[in-house]
Formats: sequence, structure tokens, C-alpha cells
Amino acid sequence: MAIHTAKGQCKHGEFDLLRGCPQCVSERLAQQLKEKLKTNIVKVKYISDSGELSNREYTYLTVDRLNVDDIVTVPVRDTTAKAVVSVVDVAETEIEAFKDKVKTIPTGSKVKVEPHTTEELSQTEIEAIAKDIEERRARGIRPEQDEMEDGLNSEGLTLVIDEAPKAGFDNQIALVKVKPSEDVQVQSWYNEALGLQKYAEARIIKTVEDLKPANDDLVTIRRLRKAIEEKRKEYVKPLQDHVKSINDAFKILSEPIEIADKVTSQKMLAFTSEQDRIRSEQERINAERIKLAQDEMELNGELTESVNLVEVIQEVPTTIKTEVGTTGQRDNWKWEVQDINQVPREYLVINAGMLTPIVKASKGKIVIPGIRIFNEPILATRQ
Repeated sequence: MAIHTAKGQCKHGEFDLLRGCPQCVSERLAQQLKEKLKTNIVKVKYISDSGELSNREYTYLTVDRLNVDDIVTVPVRDTTAKAVVSVVDVAETEIEAFKDKVKTIPTGSKVKVEPHTTEELSQTEIEAIAKDIEERRARGIRPEQDEMEDGLNSEGLTLVIDEAPKAGFDNQIALVKVKPSEDVQVQSWYNEALGLQKYAEARIIKTVEDLKPANDDLVTIRRLRKAIEEKRKEYVKPLQDHVKSINDAFKILSEPIEIADKVTSQKMLAFTSEQDRIRSEQERINAERIKLAQDEMELNGELTESVNLVEVIQEVPTTIKTEVGTTGQRDNWKWEVQDINQVPREYLVINAGMLTPIVKASKGKIVIPGIRIFNEPILATRQ
């Protein structure tokens, strides 16, 4: 006998009422997880090879509710490491500037152990963790390296590796290549380049046949130059990325103080400017009244009424000094173009950034008054 199950409708279409809409269920779970992660932010300290805790704390989102002193397995790059929870209920504002860099401790990451006394539990866990780390060290993996390999810890800080790292995390807080001269591959390329330089300087080209070995060398030179440039980018790009990340974060962090500075300065300057305007107007009125009185004296030999001068406000001091500090005005000369045709030639600059692509695209066909356009061939190679 066929069993008919009740059906329902939602934005995803028809679904089995007993089972529910899989997509709706998934969305609700995702939203619940998102809401849970908003409040579950912790800081941890990694456990080093010797069982010591790192001085630096690292921020993580966590699915499960954790407590201080819990030992957990945390994600570090492409592997995991053991750590101790040092702070719970971290404010979300602490990670807002670099939230996309913060990793999540998945559910079930808390290390479960047999009941022991506090001291026995700690020692047992440390021994197990040390064994786990030793196994990964044998495979050439360092937990601290995993987390720091991009030059960023969980809090988005730029870190630099110690030249002579010792055991523990505090001396091995990043893996950043900073000495290309000690790179075996780079040294090999440099020696090869020296040889090519000697050949190039000694080369004499007198016939068409002489061009063939020169061509071979040039192709090799270009290939080697490209390899060196790619290696340079390999060294530089991580650092540039970290600098950009830091600058972006500090741009956000500095914005309120920059606005506060600008608004306060503008209001102080606006007040001074308005006081100067009022004082100038008062002085103008007094000057006119004095002039009228002088004219009447010359005409009639006497004044019919007294000269009523308005009180002129005091000039705003250019320096304001308090116990906190001193603020003073200084000259800040600027300029703006009123008529480009009257600007002397020595102050005008050719816009090479606009002119060069136009000339290249025209292939010599464009004519620009005052500009000589010519072709200067260069050699291109391909393998």
C-alpha cells in the first residue's frame, strides 16, 4: 500500500513536511552558527615544544562555548596545533578591523581527558601535546610556522622571524624570507649571470652568423632575468601584502581621530575668521564715522553731534596656551590655476603618462605639434 506523505511549499519549492526543506534547514543552521560565532570569541596561547605557553595571545572564533584553561586543538594554516584558552568573551570590536583573518575553532576541538587532579591533567596533556609536536617536527612542520607563514598571526600583525630561532614560539613568530643573497637558487642564478655578463662584454658581432650565438645567449638572458624577477616578487609580495593589510587596518582605526582633528581645527579656524570679519567691519564703520565728523568740522567748524564709535572686539590670539599644550596658527601658502595660458613655460610639464600610450598606439602616424615621434627598435625574444 502506498504511503502518501504531506507536502509543503516554501521559497525553494515543494518539500516533505516530515523531513522539512533541506535548504531551509541548512540556512537556519548557518544563521544559528553565525549568531553563535558572533559572541564566541576567545584568545589562546600556543603550547611550545617544551610545553611552555607562548607570551603572545591569538584570537579565534569558536563554535563551542569554551572556558579559560581549556586545552583545544586550533587550526594553524594547513594543519592544527594544541593551545590553552587564556581569555573568553572577547569583544567583537577587537577583531572588526581584521575579522577576515581570524580563524574558527570547530566544534569538538576541546581535548577530552580522563579525570585527574588539576596538576596531573596538565602534565598529562602537556606530554601528549609535546609528543604530537615532536611527530610533526620530524615531518618538518612547526605549529607556529603554520600559523605565521603568511607573516600574519590571528590578529593581523606583521611578524618577522628571528635569525637564530630557539625552541618555543616567541623566537619563531613568522617565516618571512628576507635574505635573497643566502638563497641557494639565487646564488646559482647570480653566478650564471656573471658568466653571461662576461660573454656579452667580450662578444664581437661582425657577420650574420655571429647573430645566432648572440640570439641563444639573449634568449637565456631574458629567461634568467624573468626567473630572477619572479623570485624577487616571491620575496617582496608577502611583505607588501602585509604592509597593505596593516595600512588598511590602521586607516580604519585612525579615521575617527583624523575626523576629530579636522573638525576641531576647522571650528577653531572658523571662529577666528569670523571674529576677524566682525572686527574689520567694526573698524570700517568707525573709520566712516570719523571721516564724516572730519568733513563736518572742515565745513562748519564744529560738530553738531558727538561721534559714536562702535566698540571693536579684541583680536583673537594666534596662539592658545593651556596646561595641556599649545596650539598656534602658521602660514600655509597654497595655489590654484586661474589662467593656464599665462602660466610660465618652466612651470608646465609634459604628461608622459598620457602621451606615451597614444604614440605607441598610433605606430608613428599621429602628429603632435612640438613633439618628434620616432621609432627606436628593441629586441624581443621567444622560446
